[in-house]
Amino acid sequence: MFARFLILCVVLLSATSCSAATVSGVVAALDADTGAFTVDAASKKGQEFTADDKTAVTLDGKKAELSDLAEGQRVTVTTTTAGKVTKIVAKSVAGATPRTGGAKTAGATANTGWHQYGGPNRDNVSPETGLLKSWPSGGPELKWSASGMGEGYSSVALSGDKLLTMGNRGNEETTICLNAETGKELWATPTGSAYREGGQGNGPRGTPTIDGDKVYVLGANGDLACLELASGKKVWGGNILKEFNAGNITWGISESVLIDGPNLVCTPGGKGAAMVSLDKTNGKLKWKTTVPGDPKTGYSSILPIEFGGTRIYVNFVHTGVIAVDAKSGNLLWGNASPANGTANCSSPVFEGDSVFDRDGGDIAECL
Repeated sequence: MFARFLILCVVLLSATSCSAATVSGVVAALDADTGAFTVDAASKKGQEFTADDKTAVTLDGKKAELSDLAEGQRVTVTTTTAGKVTKIVAKSVAGATPRTGGAKTAGATANTGWHQYGGPNRDNVSPETGLLKSWPSGGPELKWSASGMGEGYSSVALSGDKLLTMGNRGNEETTICLNAETGKELWATPTGSAYREGGQGNGPRGTPTIDGDKVYVLGANGDLACLELASGKKVWGGNILKEFNAGNITWGISESVLIDGPNLVCTPGGKGAAMVSLDKTNGKLKWKTTVPGDPKTGYSSILPIEFGGTRIYVNFVHTGVIAVDAKSGNLLWGNASPANGTANCSSPVFEGDSVFDRDGGDIAECL
């Protein structure tokens, strides 16, 4: 029943989305005077477009002008079959600076840090420039090293001079902040009980998400916490498995939470709560998503995308990949074909007008 429902949703969406072409990527160059801009997509760099005064532009969901766009911003460009740009949907990125008259503002930088799993746009694309084309003969210089981070699989998040990770220390899951320039530990805050799993290893699986002066973490036992970035002081916390009547998965909750504007979005996999949106300031529920069969969560993290003027959250649950309306939490579509029945652990990829998922050797184009 679930698979038939998901396939029907895909067919209905596909039937309404074939009249235009879309390209999603990062703005690489922009001349607001002429309307010319270049987009670097994952599959093809340097795609050139020209907009005019009839092009509909939105930035962070609000009506905007071409001059509001900036290098480094994530955009979805919709064109006619003849190549005329009809719509540009853009999302702000910290550090992205608008260009006017073809001249870059002095002192502007595309360095947005790496404040969450997958980087600035969760697509594993870095906007950094000026990188070495080859290593020195002796290799890169070691700046510092640090030990004692504890057991776990957490990666790192970076913002300014602060570098965050997680690990088991004793009987506690701990969020750890280092000075990014020296490697010195600045603070360490217990954020949940230590996760133990003899087969695949102990410790947290998720990566901290930094948002302004706060950091958000989700542990392998479902412990969710918001901390002050400067001090590590706990602002609020809870447990998504207990709160949403969900059971833990075989190898532990592995999601890195998404902060999207005022919202914290994650995938508990509870009854009537496959995905939920919480107020990031206090953890209170905004909406939750029902998926037929109430499947448990998967091992991947949410990818936010813009498609046809709609903001969508895409992620795996145990039985397939789902797409959820970001405003309402309503299930838009799903596809069971890429699920492997054991561990769906690859996060979705969005390119053009398609979402791609791969797990267990299966590849599905889902949109």
